[in-house]
Amino acid sequence: MLRGVHFLPSMATLGNALCGFAAIYVCTLSPQNMGDDPWAIALARNSTLIATYLIVVAAVFDALDGRLARMTRSTTDFGGQLDSLADVISFGCAPAFIALVSFKHHGPQDLPLFISRAVFAIALLYVACAAIRLARFNVMNEHGDQSHQSFQGLPSPGAGLCVTMIAMAHQQLVMNNYSMLGVGVVSLLPLVMLACGLLMVSNMPYPHLVNAFLSGRKSLTKLLLALMLVLLLVVEHRLVFAVAGLVFAFSAPVWWVWKKWKGPGDVVLVPPIAEDQAIVK
Repeated sequence: MLRGVHFLPSMATLGNALCGFAAIYVCTLSPQNMGDDPWAIALARNSTLIATYLIVVAAVFDALDGRLARMTRSTTDFGGQLDSLADVISFGCAPAFIALVSFKHHGPQDLPLFISRAVFAIALLYVACAAIRLARFNVMNEHGDQSHQSFQGLPSPGAGLCVTMIAMAHQQLVMNNYSMLGVGVVSLLPLVMLACGLLMVSNMPYPHLVNAFLSGRKSLTKLLLALMLVLLLVVEHRLVFAVAGLVFAFSAPVWWVWKKWKGPGDVVLVPPIAEDQAIVK
């Protein structure tokens, strides 16, 4: 039975890649050129928001493919290479494209030409960093759950979600009539994209959240955290996605700065007890 479902991990990986390509395509749609197709018109009117949801679906596929490969005992080098190729599309190219479209159409207007070119250069740098990050992962990748408990550098799905969730939060703020605040949020996209790109090629350690949550004992703490997350997503999932993405992406550099600022802990030297000293209870 396990051999009969060995294709499921590759199907999940391909679903990841297709969602990334669909997100890029949806961002290019315009309501004026959709004709009489009601589905196409609906997609065009909410193109950026739907594109961000497609990246979320791609992340779900990305979380499933590795788990399915280990469950069906079909972990192969081919699957690892295919997964990285899909991640380049869904968490490299697609987030950069969504960020550029969001900044161009919803960010500050009448910007100097050099700022527009700088934003485009940041998007190119982000894509390059994602490709380098995934190539390094392929070289260092080892099979098995024990070798997938942490990452060296920000994983590309985390970076891609962090960037796209900012665009999703902007859409939510606009829907709630906070247009000025939405402009301020989308204006941060180039800086977030630049930081995420550099963090991907850094040596800072990041945990594998899926494996860390699913492995080990299912404690009451994990259950409560999962319940709280579900409740928050029900209340306001778009803003929660954005905050969670930022917290995960910048947790490692904040922790590094905290350790540098705090410095090494004070060493307490305890004098040895003399041989003739006796402890009487």
